[in-house]
Amino acid sequence: MKLNSEQQLRIDILSKFIAGNIHYLDAMELLKIRERQFRRQVKSFRERGIESVIHGNIGRSPSNKISDSTRFKVKELYRGRFRGLNLIHFQEKLIEEGITNPPCYSTLRNILLEEKLISIKVRRRKRVHPMRKRYEKEGMMVQIDGSHHRWLPNKLPLCLTLAMDDATGKILAAKFTPTETTFAAMDVVEKIIRDKGRFQMLYSDRAGIYGGGKRDGYSQMNSALKQLDILSIQANTPQAKGRVERVFRTLQSRLVSEIRLKGIRTQEEANKYLNEEFIDEFNTKFGVEAVSKESAYKCFDKTIDLNEVFCLKDSRVVQEGHIVSYRGKRLLLNLGRKESFIREQVEIREYRDGTTRLFLKGKEVDYEYFDERMAA
Repeated sequence: MKLNSEQQLRIDILSKFIAGNIHYLDAMELLKIRERQFRRQVKSFRERGIESVIHGNIGRSPSNKISDSTRFKVKELYRGRFRGLNLIHFQEKLIEEGITNPPCYSTLRNILLEEKLISIKVRRRKRVHPMRKRYEKEGMMVQIDGSHHRWLPNKLPLCLTLAMDDATGKILAAKFTPTETTFAAMDVVEKIIRDKGRFQMLYSDRAGIYGGGKRDGYSQMNSALKQLDILSIQANTPQAKGRVERVFRTLQSRLVSEIRLKGIRTQEEANKYLNEEFIDEFNTKFGVEAVSKESAYKCFDKTIDLNEVFCLKDSRVVQEGHIVSYRGKRLLLNLGRKESFIREQVEIREYRDGTTRLFLKGKEVDYEYFDERMAA
């Protein structure tokens, strides 16, 4: 067996010491070891000779070595249906495929790098933002946001509106829609209230639907939250609501991959899978326990009609002939009496099911779309 330079040096020094040609202090200094270890090596060298400097595992295969068949299966699986999964997600899929002891993260990364199935990511240094401490109780703060992404393979981007509890990091409700809308946010908040109860704060960005930017003070969502005694807070930067941002980063890898693997191709199928399977699995894997076992959710008063709370409300002035102009259309009020209501305020409510209702002095009034030919 061929010896390396370190092994040859050790044999030479130990031989000279045993022959009396070198002092033990000089030998220890040359070997860079302490006296106890030096005496142990001298004893072993006297008993076993050259074999004492050769490691016992030389020539043996490591007990944790990945077999060639496993390496091949890993490569083929990632080259095939699991391509694009992040490595932690891929490890979980390997267990589902029957590989009970999948390679560790670094080994898995090296295997895929060798085959050029993944590329080395250069991480740029980012500005450090101190992490805000979680609220101690569930229901104290709910974070909400929307993410436009290509969630479905070979389809146009959809918006995923998602709300999570700040104390636990668990997803409370989520919904796919073509764009980020007020109605989508209302649907998500309503589901939380019906499932959990009324929470205390809703933390969002400064998007128009939450009352930020140019629409400050005119948000329909804020009006609904005020009726339910829920405080609305807008963050000034994305980093301020970092928890929900990080959830989206995880979902854009994990959820997209799961949707592709399950063959989901429509928005309706995606919403069904999201609410019936994925959210529970995500919360089990990534959710944490709140510091306090006491919940801050409050019982919801079921006498409140949430359909009337979560609707778009606007007002218009009644014009000559009891006509109301709204969204480019003219509506004729069917008042059924000769009393004039010109210049009176009419409240217009648009509901999530697509219907529109008009209220005059607190009472609903019938209407029909006005045709100019009717006035002839």
